[in-house]
Amino acid sequence: MERRAYATFMKQWPGEIESLQVTSTGDNFFDYLTEDLTLDFVLGALIGDFERIQHYPEKGYQIEQPIPPEVEAAYQALKPLAA
Repeated sequence: MERRAYATFMKQWPGEIESLQVTSTGDNFFDYLTEDLTLDFVLGALIGDFERIQHYPEKGYQIEQPIPPEVEAAYQALKPLAA
């Protein structure tokens, strides 16, 4: 999710940037889940963000980012699980 925020920022505010940090808590994925943030909800958000990273550059919303083959493979494996 941080990558999409970074890609959007870099596209919408081009030019010299002295400093930019996009971070998270560094929690374990399963520690992130709660009663309100269920696995299905988080997986759906993750898949949606990944698809936006793939398609939003062509719409002019974000910069393009390389997607490693192993990340694409993980997406292909997880997408059918997202309800």
